[in-house]
Amino acid sequence: MLRSSFLAGSSACAAAFMPLRSMAATPELIRVATVPADSSSDMLVAQGGGFFQRNGLTPQIDSVANGNVAVSSVVSGSMDIGAINLISFAQGRERGVPLEIIALGAEYNTASATAALLVAADSGITHASDLNGKTVAVNELKGTAQVSTMAWVDMNGGDASTIKFVELPFRSVSDALAAHRIDAGFLTEPFVTMAAEGNRILGKPYDGIGPRFSISGWCCTSAWLAANLDTARRFHTAMHQAAIYANQHQSETAVIVSDATKIDLAVMKASARWLFTDQPNWAGLQKLFDAGYKFGALPTQESAKTLLTNSVLS
Repeated sequence: MLRSSFLAGSSACAAAFMPLRSMAATPELIRVATVPADSSSDMLVAQGGGFFQRNGLTPQIDSVANGNVAVSSVVSGSMDIGAINLISFAQGRERGVPLEIIALGAEYNTASATAALLVAADSGITHASDLNGKTVAVNELKGTAQVSTMAWVDMNGGDASTIKFVELPFRSVSDALAAHRIDAGFLTEPFVTMAAEGNRILGKPYDGIGPRFSISGWCCTSAWLAANLDTARRFHTAMHQAAIYANQHQSETAVIVSDATKIDLAVMKASARWLFTDQPNWAGLQKLFDAGYKFGALPTQESAKTLLTNSVLS
């Protein structure tokens, strides 16, 4: 795993828009695995804006390819904390992986939708029912994208059980649509904006879960949490402060996200930006886990509060 350099360019712009820092005398090192994406940019804000430092923490942040790599590094002990989507978290817990969520992350809000189901501009698909028997691309099989798409199709008159889902990275979806290798593709921002030319939006699949819910979080092992409870609480506080700031200063944070992802700043500013959880929406979280069970991503029906509540998150 390579140490990320994606924060190197953020210090100058952070100084321009972030609050004053109160540095601890001997900050504690924490090792965090993250994915360089807008949906994880609360981490960029927490680091670049000094929210970790003012809570007595010094982060060693590693950029990894995806959430699975982040979680593997946490379980192996090479990292303390990692990014994870909540369906994957629940799947891990079902398999007996001793994980805990100590801060919630990205939050979907239908008022500024950060995910869409796209079809080619020349496609005859205009309704959810037109997807019956078709091929739809998602970034992860039996993940949040597939679960929410199935819920949206059924909610809007289609039959999700007839759809063939295939796994494709977001960057490959537009080409696959153009070549008619798939009939529809799930994308999140800023990839929705990047794929606008030649494609059109069929619907907002996350609405199949609900108008507002958290989709990700920051996890550690149960053993690490038990041994580092005070550290975990300070991490939680830093991420909460960063979430509030990021939600209120999206034009400023677009700059560090562009630096981190190498996506053009103009695209970032044109995209719907991810929001971050400042207070848990337990009803929305329950709908997510209920849909995961209904559509086969989770083998048992989970209580969101039972699954997520611990000595840090409540």
